[in-house]
Amino acid sequence: HCLDPEKIERAAWYFENNYATRSLLIIRHGELVYEKYFRSIQKPDRTANIYSVTKSVLSLAVGSALGQGAIRSLDQPVSELLGVVEKPEAANSQAPVTVRHLLTMTAGFSPQERFVPGTGDSLSFLLERQRVAPPGTVFAYDNLSSNLLSLVLEAAIGKQVASYAQEVLFRPLGITAYEWAKG
Repeated sequence: HCLDPEKIERAAWYFENNYATRSLLIIRHGELVYEKYFRSIQKPDRTANIYSVTKSVLSLAVGSALGQGAIRSLDQPVSELLGVVEKPEAANSQAPVTVRHLLTMTAGFSPQERFVPGTGDSLSFLLERQRVAPPGTVFAYDNLSSNLLSLVLEAAIGKQVASYAQEVLFRPLGITAYEWAKG
């Protein structure tokens, strides 16, 4: 089967005009057969903010830490990994939040899109947020749970997530151009 250049161009036009797609690259049988960048600022050597895709990269890093034994189980309480004691009222009233809860966004926290700058990486702020559901019962898209997961991973591996991701993900995949922002 041959690739139809006309269909590829139609697809490229569709992506460019209907989505915030930055580029379209097609690899066939291990060879790059089509490459197009849609906006004048987008170039092949320029990084782009991938926003929530970072959550998937973080999940891969957690999986690596699990495989290496730095995290014992996805059901391990985050308080155990962080070496903190949950407040008695939280411990008595609800099950502990686990790594799995943070990965699946079922920790039960009230999602907050707006928060005071600088608190997104504050362990006390992230752990003491209001809970609106028992952990594991309700999905709620929550960026701050990913920030907490990042801190949990750092505690488990003993280094910054960016360094760990470079070591176990980016370098083995040949990824050299990236930025890892802190929340």
